[in-house]
Amino acid sequence: MGRMRVRLPVFRALLALLSTAFAATALAQSSDLPVSREFHIQSQDAASGLADFGEQSGQQLLFDFNAVQGIRTNAIAGSLSVIDALARMLDGTGLTYEVINARTISVRRAIARAPDAATVRRAIAEAANPAPRARYRATPANVRTMAGPFEEITVTAEKRDQSLQRSAVAVTALGSRVIERQQITDLKSVTTLIPNLQIGASSAQAAFDLAMRGIVSANRTEIGDAAVAFHVDGFYSPRPQGATIVMHDLEHLEVLRGPQGTLFGRNANAGVINVLTAKPELGKTFGALDVTHGNYDLTRIKGHINLAAGESFALRGAAFFEQRDGYIAFLPGSTVSTSTARYDDSDKLSLRLSGQWEPNEEWRVFASAERFADRGAGTIPVSPIPRPGHGLRAALVSSPGRLDMKNDTLHLRVDRLLSASGGADLELTYRFGWARMTRTNVSDEDAGLAQDPEIRALPYSYVHPTFQAESRTQGAEFISTQHELQLKPLGGDPLEWIAGAFFYEEDNSMRFDIDLGDDRGSVPGAADAGDMRYAQSYLQPQRRLAAWAGFGQVTWQARDTLRFSGGARYTYDTKRDRGGMNVVCPGPYATLGNGGFHLARIATRDIPFAPNPDSPVAVPGSCRVTAHNDASKHWSKITYMARVEHDVSDRLLAYVLTSTGFKSGVIQDGGGDADPEQVVNYELGIKASLLDGAMALNTVGFYSDYSDILRARLEWGALDTYQLVTRNATRARIVGVESELLWKPDEAGELQAVFTYLSSEYRDFPTVDSQYYVPNDPLTPAINLRGNTLPFAPTYTGALVYEHSFRLDSGARLVPRLQTKYQSEMFLTDFNRRSDRQEACTRTDLSLRYEATANWSIEAFVRNVEDEAVKNNVDLRGNQPGTGGVAGFPGVARAFFDAPRTYGLRAAMRFGE
Repeated sequence: MGRMRVRLPVFRALLALLSTAFAATALAQSSDLPVSREFHIQSQDAASGLADFGEQSGQQLLFDFNAVQGIRTNAIAGSLSVIDALARMLDGTGLTYEVINARTISVRRAIARAPDAATVRRAIAEAANPAPRARYRATPANVRTMAGPFEEITVTAEKRDQSLQRSAVAVTALGSRVIERQQITDLKSVTTLIPNLQIGASSAQAAFDLAMRGIVSANRTEIGDAAVAFHVDGFYSPRPQGATIVMHDLEHLEVLRGPQGTLFGRNANAGVINVLTAKPELGKTFGALDVTHGNYDLTRIKGHINLAAGESFALRGAAFFEQRDGYIAFLPGSTVSTSTARYDDSDKLSLRLSGQWEPNEEWRVFASAERFADRGAGTIPVSPIPRPGHGLRAALVSSPGRLDMKNDTLHLRVDRLLSASGGADLELTYRFGWARMTRTNVSDEDAGLAQDPEIRALPYSYVHPTFQAESRTQGAEFISTQHELQLKPLGGDPLEWIAGAFFYEEDNSMRFDIDLGDDRGSVPGAADAGDMRYAQSYLQPQRRLAAWAGFGQVTWQARDTLRFSGGARYTYDTKRDRGGMNVVCPGPYATLGNGGFHLARIATRDIPFAPNPDSPVAVPGSCRVTAHNDASKHWSKITYMARVEHDVSDRLLAYVLTSTGFKSGVIQDGGGDADPEQVVNYELGIKASLLDGAMALNTVGFYSDYSDILRARLEWGALDTYQLVTRNATRARIVGVESELLWKPDEAGELQAVFTYLSSEYRDFPTVDSQYYVPNDPLTPAINLRGNTLPFAPTYTGALVYEHSFRLDSGARLVPRLQTKYQSEMFLTDFNRRSDRQEACTRTDLSLRYEATANWSIEAFVRNVEDEAVKNNVDLRGNQPGTGGVAGFPGVARAFFDAPRTYGLRAAMRFGE
């Protein structure tokens, strides 16, 4: 079938022309269709229903995915002819069909003529939900699609609805079916099918390090910003903590790769992840329940319900609950009890309520409220060399983990359809978002570091075997608000554009403590005057961020097959600190005998400061200020995008673009600052629909110039304390190829594959390696990382997912699924040490699903069949300046690992469908 054009009227006319041209032969060919088939198809959304029909009938169905949105097809069952079955399934839906040949049928909306845009919207609104009808339908006439046997996803990569195969940008979209079958519940479980996406864990900040194409930010504190911008329903989710939410009841997931500074703004240097939740559907009541039980005592329950309230309003509620034992066992000598929760456990809850109101054809209002809570033990890094007689995932724990994290969000989106002069229609969209994130957590900072064999074997072990360190986040609160206003046309004119304004602000406060102690006194196991006790605290009562931006993008259709696009964004960023300070109590290596103490259970207002807190002289039993953090800094930046796209044929799109992005600068402890980092990116992409639409192949090659790179590291201060600081590296280059394949070789099978090549290196990066230290030689730590590979950037990755549906005599289906991913060697820090390297590895998941003819299914699964130990992050410590370390000793590696082999059973049922 020909390419779906920009204008819906043209699309209708094209279908009408095809229908006329093939009418005579179609009547003859229809007699060649199979006499009867066994059908078992439930009532569902039209795209899924037509996909099931194609599979069970053996026919190739051609349809415009966007044109059938909002329509539900009828249930059919029994032995029926293909034509009779299709007619029954489409009866009353507003859809009709044309038989093209013996194995191809075209499905379209039953509109007799090519109407104007306003008539199209009214017709779609009335056909989509005839009783009751949905009021607002701003279906843009500029959606271009490539029809085929797949459920083609509509993405919002450029803040307007577009077919995935017709969006000239490197974007991967996973539909709700893929998300459910892959058992995606958080970002960690999504990386298999997303090219060049890596996710690392952390302990003290309970957040993720998101890396894409080797671009990452490892500063998860209130100072830093992520390099991959995380969004939910198009709303920016602040703080790295925001990306830890669970994912459930989704419409689809979009991942845009490469800098997205024009439409998405600051902190989108590496790309954008946008989680699209399932929206309430008008006029329908239905729901689902999903229960999983597995090893490590996993229990997961999730579900949703959609409730219609009249013709114009609907509510949707969704819930997720998960509990699981931790993967990290306690080594002998740990200070724990039988009821102590193990690190790497799960205790998560998510509740979401959303509403959709469409009072008429001009207005649409969507609102949602969500709470995510994580009350697990958190995670810690473990030694990559297991202690003899114990497994890899084990640690000597003196501080049991405790995490209490809550993310509360409110989202409001209002769409207003405006009639402009000349018959063109505009859509005005306003977004308001509010978020409050809180966290308290306790983490074992050393996890038995002092007893590591490497340290104990040193000729001079500078750390006593009973050394302990505990980190705590107390009273962390991050409150943010955002407003966005955008205007765009809905007509199919040669000129498409979008213009908007954006305002965002955060008010953050937190207190972070580290208590250090050592039972090195004369009485082992008891507190005495010789035992070391001291603490460091980082008090940030008021850190504020404000960002203003204006943006615009335009696409001009110069010819029928040629389009030019350009866009720009101006951002003004301000960061300010008031009253922040770094504190040490009373000084490094203090003992109980000379007034040392810990800050645990001491409220901020009760911290005992010295008479002169700024004095460098430690006063027993008190705290002194080592740095005041008051600062204010602003930056401004213009980012841009330019693109040319060409329809080489009806099924082949090629494009070339350049785009830029920037990550906000940093104010930091001591009042210093670091400049924003920036990326200039060049891409050449091809999106092809092959084998009569049975295969989609998308490939992009890119080159990125990455400069002023922000890197966080620990630095030793003049008063014998250390702090996390952010510095600008110089420059790096990144070159790569990403290829994605989706192939449906027959009606029962489906294959997905991903291949990436990534070459990255620092061109110039003078820095300090705080893991190496030679006393009295300040030049020793200075090195240049020129030629080193960027972290989280494996040279090759390859992923393959295949599932095949076997239909049983009862009409039920048995569906085995294979999912595997290979990844070449990868470093996890800039220094490319052997200790922070993840070797090449392969991970495989298997499942077997039984789908009954009724609306229920059961599935058995095994994840990480190989039980591969895969590092996702490292924490190197043990020989930092000031600790009296041994010259040349690089410290001790600790690593965060992905989950071990897990398995279980999952049952799901749907009702009202």
